[in-house]
Amino acid sequence: MARNAMTDADKLLRRADFINAAHQLFREQKILPSVADIAKSAGLAKGTVYLYFKTKEEIFIALLEDDFAKLLQKLSIIIQQLPLNGVKAAEFFC
Repeated sequence: MARNAMTDADKLLRRADFINAAHQLFREQKILPSVADIAKSAGLAKGTVYLYFKTKEEIFIALLEDDFAKLLQKLSIIIQQLPLNGVKAAEFFC
């Protein structure tokens, strides 16, 4: 049985566990997984999911936020490597 997440850091890690489990299940099932499936995949009780997300839709929003954050992080790296000259930067994308 998993330990209760007591510290803020532990709670963030637990929330990330649920998001990672939901991502994995979404990739496998091609639909937003059930809360029960997410909990089972994370090795926790279904009720625990609801301590971190009020609704299934909130889980979906968290998945989108996570994906967009990863995308923006990757874009930031690419943008930093672009030449300062606008024309050369545009050529990079062409």
